[in-house]
Amino acid sequence: MILLPFLATPLLAQHDCGNLALSIGGSLSHTFNMDHELNIYAEVTDEYYEDAPVSESKDYEDIDLALFFSAGYFVINGLELGLSGSLMHTWYSKDAQEDLEIYDIQAHSKYYFDNKTDWTPYVKVNGGVSTITTGDYNEEDAAAGGAVGIEFSGVGPLAWYAEFSSLYTFNGGDVTGDEWRNQIYFGVSYYIDLFAKRKRRQEQAAEAIILQEQTDAIWSNRFDRIDAILDRL
Repeated sequence: MILLPFLATPLLAQHDCGNLALSIGGSLSHTFNMDHELNIYAEVTDEYYEDAPVSESKDYEDIDLALFFSAGYFVINGLELGLSGSLMHTWYSKDAQEDLEIYDIQAHSKYYFDNKTDWTPYVKVNGGVSTITTGDYNEEDAAAGGAVGIEFSGVGPLAWYAEFSSLYTFNGGDVTGDEWRNQIYFGVSYYIDLFAKRKRRQEQAAEAIILQEQTDAIWSNRFDRIDAILDRL
């Protein structure tokens, strides 16, 4: 994740209207499979299964590249609307199997229950679509779910969170059926105030007005004193 400290939002204003929450990440892995052999169980009798190899033992490598991004905008104080997506590509060597591709995109809505402590609970609703392809196989899924979480903002510019997510998936394409998955996530968020300069200008304008009013009051009081002295002469 690339952090820009000079754009960081003050901790007490992270969920204010106009702020942007950004995250980006990924992973790269290499796997070497040794003596890999695909087996099936063939029924010989009603009570006996024979382990029969389908192919000869072989070694092969695969490389996995995964990328993830998420962006959310606070439309009002505490309410974030956003999009997230991910992609993964796996390359296999020696014709072990066809390359694998997974794409995913989701929309989400999160509401933060801000309070006077460093701990902020929140709720989230999300849904989207994903595709999985490898060779002639194609899977097209749709998913919807929700989450509850808590965010801690007491250390540095980052906000740490823990989230329990429940997602229901409707399978399509070459596979049918449903899937219900429950997961626990841990991570960090980084907030950017898109209108920091404009807010600062507004604050400076308000400060200038207050200063001018105070100056006018001081000079008005002095003129009144001068008038009173002249009246006594």
